[in-house]
Amino acid sequence: MAILIIFISIAFLFPARILSFLRFNRELSSEILVIESWIPDYALNNVVDIINSKDYNQIIIIGNPYTKELTLSENGYLVFDLSQQVIKFSDDSLHQIKINMFGSSVKRTNAHFKILVNGYQIGDGFTKNRPTDYYFSCTIKPIKEISVLFDNDFIYKSHDRNLYISSLFVDNTEIHLYNNNVIYNLVQPSYQIKSRKFQKTPADELCNKLIDFGVPDSIMVSLTSYNKYKSKTYTNALDVLKYLQDNHPYTKSINIYTMDIHSRRSWLSYKRAFGEKYQIGVINFTNNEFGKDNWWKSWIGIKYVSAEVFALVLAFLFL
Repeated sequence: MAILIIFISIAFLFPARILSFLRFNRELSSEILVIESWIPDYALNNVVDIINSKDYNQIIIIGNPYTKELTLSENGYLVFDLSQQVIKFSDDSLHQIKINMFGSSVKRTNAHFKILVNGYQIGDGFTKNRPTDYYFSCTIKPIKEISVLFDNDFIYKSHDRNLYISSLFVDNTEIHLYNNNVIYNLVQPSYQIKSRKFQKTPADELCNKLIDFGVPDSIMVSLTSYNKYKSKTYTNALDVLKYLQDNHPYTKSINIYTMDIHSRRSWLSYKRAFGEKYQIGVINFTNNEFGKDNWWKSWIGIKYVSAEVFALVLAFLFL
């Protein structure tokens, strides 16, 4: 506890120095690049440039399972195809639909949604910041599909307005969110529709995004850590190590691509997991959500840096 208090005190007495300490960057000459799957979309161009400019033989994307929610991060509509599902509908003439949703607010406006059944709108509204049940009724029979339209995506200074769907019930029957009958139709600026299915894991999702950027799928592999041990980052490191031992036994160095303020902790976690026989390099990208020269002047900067200092101390003491 004393060490933790000292580190946090240093963070606020010498704010510029503590951020420089967190933002660890040391690129090695390696054939393996490990990418943490939670990186934001604004970092994709940078990591693609790095991949294209280096001779990496293997790109490992490592992450953790999805949370329960489906994330709509772009304008479009989520279609639940019910035509092939066995659902015990109510005998009443009125169907009851319950959707649990929430959204992120940008410039004081939350995510806006419309609910459609078989293409007919039955309701709309703005989400709240916390998960909330929304109830709708309809007399349409049979229900072949339910669509949730997200139509006010907006990004301002790296703050992204998103819509999150936690659950869907039709006449008290739960519709599973992650299955092959759920399609996300993205509305492109040219008003063309691009359809995609939700991937099983965030690592798979990032793989698909990098393929869209032209990265060959033949050099990529996605890994997911399902059993947390000590910390998520440390568990990721153990799973990457296991993969390398099984598939690249002669490899003794890697580079990790991660966010700048997380880079020191990623390096330490991988160093502790891999041991002295491996060299661990780090390539970081800048977090755009707060200024690096005055992070202590914004609440989000204080939140991010304080959390990383706290987590780094725990990693130093217990990994």
